[in-house]
Amino acid sequence: MPEPRIKLDNSKPVPAIPDAPIANAELPVMQVAVNAPAAPAASPPAPAPIVPPDFSAGQLNNPGPSYPYLSRKAKEQGVVLLRVLVSADGRAETLKVEKTSGFDRLDKAALATVKKWRFVPASQAGKPRQAWVLVPITFSLDR
Repeated sequence: MPEPRIKLDNSKPVPAIPDAPIANAELPVMQVAVNAPAAPAASPPAPAPIVPPDFSAGQLNNPGPSYPYLSRKAKEQGVVLLRVLVSADGRAETLKVEKTSGFDRLDKAALATVKKWRFVPASQAGKPRQAWVLVPITFSLDR
């Protein structure tokens, strides 16, 4: 089917629209409050970086865990990963097993040992503060 075509007839003059008188009316004035963006405030300084706790400092003399006798006999080995909350005075406040060795005796030996450890506490802007640290304890019979 062919498309319909539209023809424009420009031969007829377009009638003029008479000018209508415009009344001199007062238009209401609306006041609109515009909130202009305030000048950007100076951003607060970035907090000082936190230096994490340290348990490997030589002067701490933290002993290694004793290998449980029954674990040696059963040839149990593994790595216990402990999450330790170190207080501002360098003591282990809270200990949690983050990753088990797979052997309850080894996990308990690691917890008992690290509970007695001393740490260099975390610091921020030169002041000691409490912070979490991960402590791996390896039990291996190949040593």
